[in-house]
Amino acid sequence: MDEIQKVEDLLNKIKKNKNLELQCALELIYRCGLKKKEVCSITIGDIKEKNNSYFIDTYTKKKKRVIKIDDMACVIFKIYLKSIKQSSETNDDSPLFPNYYKSKGEKNMTRHCQNHSKGITPTTIRSAGVKSYTESLSKAIMDKTVIYKMVSDKFRMTPKSAKDRINGTIKPAGEKKLSNKQEKDLEIIRFFDKLGVLHSPSEISNLTKDFNDKIKQYDFQEEDKNNLIRMWKDKVLILP
Repeated sequence: MDEIQKVEDLLNKIKKNKNLELQCALELIYRCGLKKKEVCSITIGDIKEKNNSYFIDTYTKKKKRVIKIDDMACVIFKIYLKSIKQSSETNDDSPLFPNYYKSKGEKNMTRHCQNHSKGITPTTIRSAGVKSYTESLSKAIMDKTVIYKMVSDKFRMTPKSAKDRINGTIKPAGEKKLSNKQEKDLEIIRFFDKLGVLHSPSEISNLTKDFNDKIKQYDFQEEDKNNLIRMWKDKVLILP
């Protein structure tokens, strides 16, 4: 399965799980060329509407740029913007994505992506966006130099970097393989995330059994193992 298809599948999976906030944030990365840091810094005041189109002011290294939201991304963006304004009191300083705001939000975004699809991160989503945008341009434009320039403008890279990225001569940054310990930690985090959406006693019981089996399987230090089990029991107690 190619990179674009993996990302499309991830977005569809998130849509089915009705995580509108994460879906909208990732659409901005995939279809509009924003970086994770930019998306996780957007406030309500950064959004402007003009002639039924939406624009976002983003800031990187003290430089401001204005991004027009892609037509496909704009569909979900309008729905999300309306929902967040209705569900909470917001002002210009309120974060657009409360669960994915600033450095802690960046970590949450990466973790939640990998919970849905192992190996997919905001960085790989942006990389797939480059490829998807290039493919759509190639259907109408024959001159590759023009394509490289348009891709570089949208994704903020030099034309040479765009060319190398498109031709696969360089790999996008941030795709380091997880260590053995990181893989184990991520697996345990997934168990806690699954527990958070369960309500049936039988489902909770089955997941608890799987969790305990996994804890025994992994070679955790005794103190870490006891802490994880205690955290699990505490979370089960506060489930609705």
